[in-house]
Amino acid sequence: MKEESTKEYKTQYGEIIVDPFFIKDPELYEIFQKSLPPREAYYFFPKDKDVIELHKKKPQKNVRRIFINVPYLEYEQKWLDEYKKIIDKHPENKLPDFWNDGLNLTFIYSTECKLEKSYQRMLDYFAWYKKSFPLNIQPKDKCMQILNSGFLYIHGRDHQFRPILICQPYILQKNKKEFAPNDIYNASIFLCQYMINYMMIPGQIENWIIFVNLAGTDGVTLPGSMTKLVKALSDYFVSRLYKCFVLGLHPFLIFIYTIVCKIVETVTVEKVIILKNKEDPKKNLYINEDNLEKRFGGEAIDLDYGEDNSLFPPRMPSDNFFLENENAKDILITEEEYIEKFNSGKIPQRSASPYLSDKLKIEKIDIKEEKEIKEKEEIKEENEIKEEKEEKEEIKEENEIKEEKEVKEEIKEENEIKEEKEVKEEIKEENEIKEEKEVKEEKEEIKEEKDNKEEKEEKEKTEEKEKIEEKTEIKEEKAEEKDKTETQENIDN
Repeated sequence: MKEESTKEYKTQYGEIIVDPFFIKDPELYEIFQKSLPPREAYYFFPKDKDVIELHKKKPQKNVRRIFINVPYLEYEQKWLDEYKKIIDKHPENKLPDFWNDGLNLTFIYSTECKLEKSYQRMLDYFAWYKKSFPLNIQPKDKCMQILNSGFLYIHGRDHQFRPILICQPYILQKNKKEFAPNDIYNASIFLCQYMINYMMIPGQIENWIIFVNLAGTDGVTLPGSMTKLVKALSDYFVSRLYKCFVLGLHPFLIFIYTIVCKIVETVTVEKVIILKNKEDPKKNLYINEDNLEKRFGGEAIDLDYGEDNSLFPPRMPSDNFFLENENAKDILITEEEYIEKFNSGKIPQRSASPYLSDKLKIEKIDIKEEKEIKEKEEIKEENEIKEEKEEKEEIKEENEIKEEKEVKEEIKEENEIKEEKEVKEEIKEENEIKEEKEVKEEKEEIKEEKDNKEEKEEKEKTEEKEKIEEKTEIKEEKAEEKDKTETQENIDN
């Protein structure tokens, strides 16, 4: 086996799948190569409604089918600008290297332009992806048995090179004791991610066709083990479904569906196509019969299912993709036009045709070297984040010290004001006491003066009274002596 066939493969969406087990097997590797987009697919560029189907009234309800490497409408660009502002508010949530505006726009449309909800849904996707991948599936794993069972497998492409995913729920019912729900889920999301990584071309092929065969079931209910898968397809493989063909639906549900179709929007109805039987011509509007098995109304040989048969890597039954009324010259651009597009920068190097690698002068990617560069960039980025964090912490610390200093100064100032106030109050109180004391002393002085005056007056009065009394006594004594004298004189006479 060639050494190059065991190297790592960088996919269209930027993720690295390391040495898939089937690449080591020459026969499986050849099948794997045939499942990659064919040469003609790179010359196909979708137009009009196959790029975006506009809603008549509400732009947020548009059905965009191609998101990457295409120009956006003016209001879509405004949505993206607003969405990026939300992303910038959360630098702690680092986006993957392969992330781009197109993938942002898928989540914006998935919530009808409710941007905060779109951002949360994107974070949920990152968490789910990190938890789910990589899946290390090996040839003898139960997941590989499920991929070869016929329950879910890729077979062929439609007329615009979209991969066709066949789903047959009856196989799960038949093997429900053997297949665990978690293995079913892992095998299914692995297959869906495989289509994205290896079978699509960003800006040209971004959707898939699902063909659901309900034969062998009651035509009404799906196995419970498919519930988680259906939710994952809705939540994490956003805007991937182009058409879903359903064969074997119960007649009553077909009747109900025709009623529902009159209520729901046209774009929603057009995604699901109910086939009355395998000869129903509606499928022929999208899939060349050479790319569909006979059991589903095509001309391709029916594949055998089971452990001894390999349905993975995917089988491509025919190189005849176009419909009877289609002419490749009217649909595909020429090689010269493709090279001109590439040289003018309209086709990114990562999405360029590997069939023209010599003519396009595409640089061969040294995965090991690129890994080292990426690791260095990550280390550099981590250091920058660390430095930024440290700088923020320093600024924070400085601000805290500044705030603490300001608080201390405020407290000091408050204390000084308080002390000053207390001093003033003390002085005031002392003055009041002093004034009160002076007033009291003054009052006491006045009272003392008054008392002294009164005492003096009383003394003077007493003295005067005594003088008067003394004079009166003297007078009386004199009168008495006179009387005595006169009495004696009278006696003498």
